[in-house]
Amino acid sequence: RFGWSTRPKNGQTVRDMAAERGCEDVLDACLRMMDIGDTYMTFSATISGTNFEGSIKWLNKGTVDGRLLIMLHDITERLEQEQLQADFISMVSHELRSPLTSIKGSMGLLLSKAAGQLPPKAEGLLEIAHRNADRLVLIINDILDMEKISSGRLDFELETADLSELVAESLRANATAHQRFGLQIKCHGVDMPTYIETDANRIIQVLTNLMSNAAKFSKPGGTVEISVDKTPENVCVSVRDEGMGIAPEDQHKIFQRFADMANSDRATKGGTGLGLSICKAIVEGLGGTIDFVSKEGRGTTFTFTLPVKTRHSGPENDFERLENVG
Repeated sequence: RFGWSTRPKNGQTVRDMAAERGCEDVLDACLRMMDIGDTYMTFSATISGTNFEGSIKWLNKGTVDGRLLIMLHDITERLEQEQLQADFISMVSHELRSPLTSIKGSMGLLLSKAAGQLPPKAEGLLEIAHRNADRLVLIINDILDMEKISSGRLDFELETADLSELVAESLRANATAHQRFGLQIKCHGVDMPTYIETDANRIIQVLTNLMSNAAKFSKPGGTVEISVDKTPENVCVSVRDEGMGIAPEDQHKIFQRFADMANSDRATKGGTGLGLSICKAIVEGLGGTIDFVSKEGRGTTFTFTLPVKTRHSGPENDFERLENVG
């Protein structure tokens, strides 16, 4: 399949042979598996412009007859179907967002008395419609973000931003939810500016999502704490609630899309089930990490860490030779 010779040219390495045939992805997968000592792994590869899903099995490991059995499955047709589906979802979401934004803006003007005083009952109904329009906009934005993440098109606009101000803006965006649940908000480490190089809008998106979740899953009258800690290299942000916590059996899937968890109660609490997976993609895309600690009945703390200066990954170590499979 690859056209490799059992007798390479004098001085030619396996890396050279892989480069000639466009098989570097396969070689790198073999080397990764051998490096960690596994006998089986799966991988994705692009060979001469064709997309494959592959698997490697290390036969007779540790013996002179050691071999790597490589199996490849052409997934070009499947990827084309997935792309058509993603394009359709993206188109529909974009088409929905424009009229919905206009409807939401018109309702906002009516609520602000721009067209005159409204009867109390009409105002109450309009407020319900406006809140649900807000919810629809958030759902559509989540769908569009997931489409960008899936296609690798989640772009970032880096700038120097004050993290303390981003926390304050996110608190303003969640003020209605905090008031509705009667929550107390405590902030630590935001009294002074904390400057980092990041995408301000995306960090507000992460903070707003974490604060919204904390509000939805807190007990009425509870406390939500936001903390910011900075070191010369990193800044750490935590959002802690006093809610019901996450069941231990569900914690491994907390960042999965549409994760079905015992305590989520999505029908009552609202949300798409995409928010935390989007947060993870954003934070990791900005060079950071995100994690959580939770105890049932005592609450949950989500923490994300970002570099003060965005790091750029250097080239991966190149392996010169696949010396001995056995």
